Amino acid sequence: MTASTLDDSELTCIVLVNANGEYSLWPACSSVPAGWREVGPEGTADACAAWVDRQCLPAAVA
Repeated sequence: MTASTLDDSELTCIVLVNANGEYSLWPACSSVPAGWREVGPEGTADACAAWVDRQCLPAAVA
């Protein structure tokens, strides 16, 4: 991940997904962009990224 607003440890994020199954972390204070929907928890960028990682694990590993 490149440096961005999400590097702020105080920022509350949400997890979004698009129709292609691609995940994104998004600032909770911003509107969800067209083509995306909220699917995961609200929390720190690290907590949201960990949630995404768990969703992407193969079923045999999880």
